[in-house]
This record gives sequence, structure tokens and C-alpha cells, in this order.
Amino acid sequence: MTEPPANLFLILFTCSVSIWGFNNREKQAKFVFRPENILAGKEYYRLVSSAFLHANWAHLLANMYSLYCFGPMIERLFGPLHFLLIYFSSVVGGSLLSLYVHRHHDYAAYGASGGVCGMIFAYIVMFPQSRLPLFPFPVAVPAWLYAIAFMIASFFAMKSQQDNVGHDAHLGGAVIGLLVASLLQPEIAQRNWQLFVSVVVLSGALLTYLMVNPLFLPMRAVVTVPSWLNFRFTRQAKKEPRRHPSQPAQTYPKTEEPEPERDWLIQQIEEQVGKLEKDSTGRYDWIDKFGRTYDVLGPTSQDFTLPSFRAAVMDRLNTPGLNFVIVDTRQLQEGQVLTMRPFLSNLPDNQFNRVIRSYAFPARKRR
Repeated sequence: MTEPPANLFLILFTCSVSIWGFNNREKQAKFVFRPENILAGKEYYRLVSSAFLHANWAHLLANMYSLYCFGPMIERLFGPLHFLLIYFSSVVGGSLLSLYVHRHHDYAAYGASGGVCGMIFAYIVMFPQSRLPLFPFPVAVPAWLYAIAFMIASFFAMKSQQDNVGHDAHLGGAVIGLLVASLLQPEIAQRNWQLFVSVVVLSGALLTYLMVNPLFLPMRAVVTVPSWLNFRFTRQAKKEPRRHPSQPAQTYPKTEEPEPERDWLIQQIEEQVGKLEKDSTGRYDWIDKFGRTYDVLGPTSQDFTLPSFRAAVMDRLNTPGLNFVIVDTRQLQEGQVLTMRPFLSNLPDNQFNRVIRSYAFPARKRR
């Protein structure tokens, strides 16, 4: 049986562009996925062009092997045009979810995994009872179980941010691939309606959580505990002394002090974590409603040196009880900011995730 032409062309074209990118890293940077260039520069082509680029040979071969395994079946079932529609819809869907998640970040990513995951989920909705290997475990599970496990695992991996993989693009591409395939062949989707409904409900719940909680805070950040469940933690109100009915209640005029104007950087952080208050103990600069503490480090261009900056950051990261360090670079020159970038970017994950920067630093991820 001959290889379906659209899938073969897609593999060859992606390999050619990726190999070109391996040898032209500076030119490759003009086509990778970057929210700043897409939103501010209106370079919308990056939503698709990034799918033809890869980090290295292992990244490229892994994606192309998956496309080689699942692509032919989808093309034979749907035809070349609808096959390409599913693939590129999945690519765009994965990029759009990444764009929403990283819209405030200096973030870069590339890879065809959004489209590949769309192919896999299109296959799953067609054959939900087939068996797929559940990586990294050496077992095969029903395809419908694989789909649910994949979505949950991708969400928590995206939430933890502990690896160099664009799980948001995987998740967005997978859901869009399943939806587009179901729209193109609704009779098959109706026959496998349980899987279709499960994926739609689960993806809707994850997207809702993502919209109301963009920083992946704990659930208590977005769900208010009912008062009848919180009775153990509330103090009984102090009773007022009884007064005679004819005695008028004593009132005191309220004096409200105007709240000082918030700094722009603090306002931006409050949009993500909620209102910050000055630490009453004086040990830290700010504290949020969860009790997490923040210190602001704002060097100036006159006194900035890289060794002193590194020492100041590490001193604060090693301060007991301090959760986050806010690095304010607005008073530095561009060259000084570029000098500090390698140091901050190469911090270990447990320290990197505790540094909030007013000037974002790129973290290129593979898809």
C-alpha cells in the first residue's frame, strides 16, 4: 500500500524546514512561536510556522515518527484535504492556547507536537477501543483511557512547569484535533459519544480553571469556602453591651485615609496573585492573602554590577520565610539588563520559579 501523499509531503517538508533551521539559528528565530511578536508585532504566521521547526534531531524524529504512525490512517479515512484541515487546525489550536497561557511572558517555542497530538486524538475518536502505549509505562491501554490520562497529565505538567516541554500546545492541539475530526464525521462521533462528551467536559473544566486562575494558584485562590464549612476557623464576634431602648446608639464618624497610589509593577503582580499588603512585621516588603512573602530588588544603573546583583539575589533567595523575589529592572540600562539575563535564566528550577521579573526572560520550549 502506497504512503498517503499529504502525510508524506508534510513529513518531508517539515524535515526540510527543520534541517534548514538547524543550520540557520538566527533566521530560525524569525519563525518560532513568540507571544510578543504575535500580539505586539502582529506576526500571526508564527502560529503555524513554528510547527515546521524543531530543537534538534531527537525532537524532529520523535514528532515525525508519531505523524508517520497515525497520519496515514487519518488521511485514508478523511481524505487529503480534510487530513490537512485537522492537522493545521490542531497546530493553530495548540498555538492559541500557548498564546493565552504565555501572553504576558517572553516565551519561545517550536515543534509539530500540537498537530501530531491532533492526529492522535482524531484517531482515538475514530477507534476508542484500540490500544495505545501509555508512555513511559510498558503497557498498552484502551485509547479512550489514554485520551483522558493524557489530558490530565498534560494539565498538571503544564501547571508544574518542571520541564522544557510545551504541554499547553499538546493539550490545545489534541482537543482541537478531536473536535474537528468529530465535526467532519459526526456519525462516528455520535457512535462514540461517551468519549466525545468526556473530552469536551474535561477540556472545558481545565480551560475554565485556566481563565480564572492564570498563575495556577491553589484551588482556594478561586473557590470561596462556604461560611458553614469555615466555622472552625472564625472567631465568635464580641457581643455588644445591652442598652436601654430609649438610649440612642452611639455613632462615631469614620475617617478613611486615602490609599497611596500603587506602583505599576505591584499592580501587574496583583492582577495575577490578588491584593498585596505591606508586611506588618517589617521583615519583608509585601505579603499576599495566602501568606506568601515578597521582597523587591530594584538596582539602579549607577550602582549596578553583576557580582553585587548576583549576591543580592542569592541572599534574598536564601532568606528564611521569603517566597518570591521581585526584580525591578526599570532603572537599568539595556546593556545591564542583558548582562544579568544569563544568570537569572540559568538558576535552578526551584530558584528560577521564585524570581518575578519586570523584564521577562525567554524560555524556549519544545513541543
